[in-house]
Amino acid sequence: MPPQLANISTRMQVLRNDNVLIGGFIVTGTVPKKVLLRAIGPSLTSAGVTDALADPVLEFHLADGSVLTNDDWKRTQQTAIEATGLAPPNENESTIVATLNPGAYTAVVRGAGSGTGVGLVEVYDISDTAGSVLQNISTRGFVNQGDNVMIGGLFLNGADSNVIIRALGPSLPLAGTLGDPMLDLHDNNGALLEGRLAERPGSGNLRDRRGPGRGIPAR
Repeated sequence: MPPQLANISTRMQVLRNDNVLIGGFIVTGTVPKKVLLRAIGPSLTSAGVTDALADPVLEFHLADGSVLTNDDWKRTQQTAIEATGLAPPNENESTIVATLNPGAYTAVVRGAGSGTGVGLVEVYDISDTAGSVLQNISTRGFVNQGDNVMIGGLFLNGADSNVIIRALGPSLPLAGTLGDPMLDLHDNNGALLEGRLAERPGSGNLRDRRGPGRGIPAR
């Protein structure tokens, strides 16, 4: 089986206005792909998150400029969501199921009633279509310290594959960017594979960078 991303996700602090959680991904290929998107908040408390987003709202921006919105997953598409086996644990969490043509897409997670807290955005490939591929997760939001750093995850099916993981800050065309992003890479058991990495300016090499920082936004 060729390598294929089955799930891509990002967890981080969801604030207001420009500092909501913004996740992008691409569908490539020649045929449509069915995906499921989730905005998770309250159920993160079971993983030890003490400041979870109480009522996440999910906005899904399509390639044609239209926007789908869900606030509480049982309000829309309940039957379709339950059929996937991926219904969120909490009724206040949000989900959208969609069949997408190849193109670029954006998911936005914000708190209902301007609420804030730690949230998680996820994209699942729920189709077995070989003619299209889910790839290239990118996330922008406020990167803080401690438990409020940005945490991205991916699940790879099939054979081993080479991937590129980037942490961007200064090159973003926005004000208040993270001045010196650091990147840790962990395996599925949580073991640190590469730690506190930053690219040396003007080279392809990596060096150790250990000072904490904060800024907006980063991806």
